[in-house]
Amino acid sequence: MSQVFISYRHSDIHSPRVAELAQTLRAAGVNVVIDSDQLPAGPNEGWPKWSQQQVEKADKVLIACTQGWRECYEAGGSSATGLGSAAEAHIVRQILYKTGFNNPKFRIVLLAPDDMPSIPLGLEPFHWFDWHTKHGQAQLLDWLKPKTTPQASVIPWPTLHTPFDRRMANCNDEFQAFEAMLQGHSTLRALLIQGPSGHGKTELANECQRMAIDLGLEYSRIECRGGATLEAVLHEVAVPGFTPCAEDLPGTQRKHWIEACKNLDHPHLLLVDTVEQASEEVKEWLERDVLTHLHACPGLRVVLCGQSIPRRQYNVWRNYAQTFDLQPILDSKVWQAFCIKNSRSTSLPGNAAQFIEALIFTYRGDPNKISPILNLYTERLGATGSTI
Repeated sequence: MSQVFISYRHSDIHSPRVAELAQTLRAAGVNVVIDSDQLPAGPNEGWPKWSQQQVEKADKVLIACTQGWRECYEAGGSSATGLGSAAEAHIVRQILYKTGFNNPKFRIVLLAPDDMPSIPLGLEPFHWFDWHTKHGQAQLLDWLKPKTTPQASVIPWPTLHTPFDRRMANCNDEFQAFEAMLQGHSTLRALLIQGPSGHGKTELANECQRMAIDLGLEYSRIECRGGATLEAVLHEVAVPGFTPCAEDLPGTQRKHWIEACKNLDHPHLLLVDTVEQASEEVKEWLERDVLTHLHACPGLRVVLCGQSIPRRQYNVWRNYAQTFDLQPILDSKVWQAFCIKNSRSTSLPGNAAQFIEALIFTYRGDPNKISPILNLYTERLGATGSTI
C-alpha cells in the first residue's frame, strides 16, 4: 500500500487540525504516516533524521502549511524549535531541485482559510487542496487514491502501399516526416510548419489532409482566420469520446478533450492552419494542452501551420515535434518537374526553362505567385490544373 506522510509545524491551534486530517484520511483507507505515531518517546534516530527519512520514503507528502512551516522552507525559522519540520522542508526543496521541479509527490493542504498566505513562493506553482471545503476534501482523496496503470493500447497505424501523389513542388522533407508520422514509423507526434504568406503552408495542410483521407484516418481541421474563440474551436475537433457541452466551463471542456485524446485507440490527425491569427485563448490551448500532452496521447498526431508558431527549443514537448521553415523555391529544376507532372506532356518546350528562370527571378521563388502562372502555362499544354 502506498504511504502518505504529513509534514507540518506544531502549534496549539494547528496540531489538532492535523490530527483530525490524519484520522479522516485513515478512515478513508489512506496509509498515513505522522509524527504523533512516534510519541511519547519519539524515534530512536532523533526527529531530524526520522523526518527526513519519511519524506524520502513516502509515495506522497502532504504539507499542512502554516507560517511556521513556510519559515522552515525559506530557512527563516528559529533553529531552536521545529527541528523535524525544518528537516522535512529542507529535503522537500532538495528533491524538487534534483527533479527539475517535476512534482508528482508533494502537495500542500490548507486546513483553514487563513493559511493561504503561508504557501511558500517556491511552491505556489503547484496545486493545493482546501481541506476546509468539501470540494477540496474530495479532490485530495481522489489524488491520494492508488492509480491503476492502464495497459497501453496498440495503435493500429495504416500503411501507405503506393507512393502518395502529392501536388506540390518541393517539400520533400516535410512529406517524408509526415508520412512516417502517420504510419507510426517515427517518434514525432507533431509537425510545426512556418513560413511567410504565400510560401505554401495552406497547400501543404491541404495535402496532409488529402493523405489522411487516402489512408482512411480520422481528422479534425481548424482554420484560425478571424481569431476564432476556443469554444468554437472545440466544437470543430471531432475526437471520439469528446462532446462539447455548453454548460461546461472552458477549463472543464479542455480537460475532457485531453482525456479523450489520451484514450484514443486509433490514430487521429489534428490540422491547424493560420495559427498566427488564432485568438490568445486558442494559442494557449494549442501550446499548454495539445502540445504539452503529446507524450500522453499516443494516437494523436498534430500539424500546425502559420507565419508564427510555438517555439520548441525549451518546451517539454520538443522531443515530439519537428519544425520546418518553408523557403522560396529557387531551383528551376523543381519547377520544371512540377510542370511536367501537371501536364500531359512528357517534356516541356525548349523555351520553358528560360521562362521559369524569369519567373523565379521576378518573384524571388515565391510559390504563391509562381504557381498560378505555371498552372495556366501547363493548362495550355494539357495540364490537370493542380496547385502547388
